[in-house]
Amino acid sequence: MIRGAQPDDAKAVAALLVRLWAVHHTAAPDAFVPTTIEEQQDLFRQQHLATARSHAFVAEANGRLVGYLWARVAEASLLDSSCETWAMAQGVSETRLTVYDANPAALAFYERLGYTTRTRTLQRRLAVEQ
Repeated sequence: MIRGAQPDDAKAVAALLVRLWAVHHTAAPDAFVPTTIEEQQDLFRQQHLATARSHAFVAEANGRLVGYLWARVAEASLLDSSCETWAMAQGVSETRLTVYDANPAALAFYERLGYTTRTRTLQRRLAVEQ
């Protein structure tokens, strides 16, 4: 079941985000520093709950939170038809999201949903003398 996120979802959403962040940290440790459930709960409460310009959704299965999505009008990362319906009501005509090359399962998943690669970001670390 997909539904709008509520303040009571903060701890479960934070736990999901900490696990996701750990995957990103493994793939790009210089870009993703470890995070805590407390940090993610604060972020969820401060930025991700519904406002006039954003909306958060959660997915539940067997009474357990199994997914989370946050959409902002300015940079909508939309996935589920419930999110797309909300976005269209806000006047959004296109959705975009960021997926790391180190996550081929996510790339394949989004491609199955109809997403295509439009741009690619390349990165190179520079040695900085101290």
